[in-house]
Amino acid sequence: MARERAPIDNVVELAAEEGSRSLPQPEIDHDASVLRSTYSLPSDVWETLCVRAAATGVSVSDYVHQEVVALSRRGTIDDVMWEFGEMQAANPSLDIDFEAVLKAARYARGLD
Repeated sequence: MARERAPIDNVVELAAEEGSRSLPQPEIDHDASVLRSTYSLPSDVWETLCVRAAATGVSVSDYVHQEVVALSRRGTIDDVMWEFGEMQAANPSLDIDFEAVLKAARYARGLD
């Protein structure tokens, strides 16, 4: 999840561009340290999680927890496309513009 673009990255980039208003340092609590060592997180993944946590104003472990919960509740873009495909298969008379569905789903998730 850290190597894919997330909506919070817009905030991170804006703060980096402004320079004068830098993000606060992330709170790296005990749980975050355990997470990093247990899963041997690569440095780029760790840095991304830390920057995103700082941008949201929560500890790294709280940020990761929130993201895992959100991911478990939300299907992927592939799931969305699959569901529309099932609808069209069940009712071939539906005229579904799959390119428009994909663009809308990506836009709704803040990916485009």
